[in-house]
Amino acid sequence: MSRSVYRSASLIRRLVTGAVVAAFGVSVLSGCVGSSPSAGSTKDDGVGQYVLTPDTVPHDASAPITVWVDEARAQGFKDFAKAHPEYKFDIQTISGSDFLTKIQLANRAGSGWPDIVFPNKYLANLATKQYDYFTQPLNGIIPKKVLDAFGTSNDAYKTSDGYLLGLRNDVAPSVFYYNTEEFTQFGYQVPKTMDDLVALAEDVKANHPGYILQFNGNGWMTDLQFLQSSGCPYQQLTGNGDLRIALSDSKCTRAVDVLDKLLATGVVQIKDLTDAQSQTLAGDGKLLATVNAVWRADYTFPGMGWKAGTLGVAAMPTWGDAKGDDSVGYEGGGFFALSRHAKNMKGALETLTYVATSDDVQLAAPTMPAYGPAQTKWLDQKVPKNKLYADPTEAEKVYAEAAAHMDTVNALTQVDVTGTFPIEKVQQGSTFADVMPNWASKMTEQARAAGIAVVTK
Repeated sequence: MSRSVYRSASLIRRLVTGAVVAAFGVSVLSGCVGSSPSAGSTKDDGVGQYVLTPDTVPHDASAPITVWVDEARAQGFKDFAKAHPEYKFDIQTISGSDFLTKIQLANRAGSGWPDIVFPNKYLANLATKQYDYFTQPLNGIIPKKVLDAFGTSNDAYKTSDGYLLGLRNDVAPSVFYYNTEEFTQFGYQVPKTMDDLVALAEDVKANHPGYILQFNGNGWMTDLQFLQSSGCPYQQLTGNGDLRIALSDSKCTRAVDVLDKLLATGVVQIKDLTDAQSQTLAGDGKLLATVNAVWRADYTFPGMGWKAGTLGVAAMPTWGDAKGDDSVGYEGGGFFALSRHAKNMKGALETLTYVATSDDVQLAAPTMPAYGPAQTKWLDQKVPKNKLYADPTEAEKVYAEAAAHMDTVNALTQVDVTGTFPIEKVQQGSTFADVMPNWASKMTEQARAAGIAVVTK
């Protein structure tokens, strides 16, 4: 797999964004990342000045470990705390709207910081000067073998200088779901490329009126799944600290072209479906196929009337045979991060690694783990229980492959990607090509208002 990934420590320092087991003990600190920055640096270079070695990790065993996390992920921390009475814990559930404000208050007071956080889309914020470089780089203090088992899923928050800012909890890559009964009846093959997908939509229009393709359960994600899989740089970190919003790039225009060809067939549904519409379409087989995130098979499709044993799962169609054209879009996934202020950082590291990698935590999670060993076990446990799948073994294989091929070009920034995209215009009859310039203008305006330089080439 070969994909270009552009990241910039200097930009991350300026961004204000919108987002293994207990037995490891001391060994959590014993690994060394080969590409990590110089350990123990005192240069005033943002996050880099806080890189530690195993010997310099703070370890005040009597200091409490404060955790800020959402309700869904709190139980893993509670279980670890119960199993480790040698550590004191203060586990708090914090909503996203309060998160950054509370960090700033702690910075002003010089105390009150959490040691472990689940900031999700706010992770890049915390590595900026505005938040006093809150995030502790994990380079050299988590074993390389542990980091390697995450594949590329942590890449979204690894800077161009090699600083790793968090461990990913879960992933949600997109795949191609289809009705196996209808595909067999109509003699259809699963589309391998985007050209195949367009041909499928055109054939449905000509020969099977009333059947539809539906791209994502939310209209606003339609464009992103295709733009992400195409490698379109709609928000790309450059090496000199700028944000690249280059919708004229060929990897953007080819995605827009495909989207508009699909839209022109009239069989593609990009509006949000009501529950009644979903149940009717899936129940009578009229919903022929959908591009959607992996979690929707468990949390959306069961209520849509899909018949047991008819849900096929295949890879999202690719853009061709060129290197990098096997990427897929995604919808969801979050990160855990560590505070540089932690007094018992050794204990916090052990805790952080546990919740991100432990089978006890990850196998009980509702979403697909990012950590490879847990991901495999999670799929083996989860997929067979869903009776919708036509071939559970194939579904597991497709999910694992998709997780290893998620787009890593675009960054999370304070620019509201989904909120600024005028999907309602497309739903009202405009083409994707029509609305792209407006989307670029809105994103550029938001970025510049935050003091982020924008390049468009």
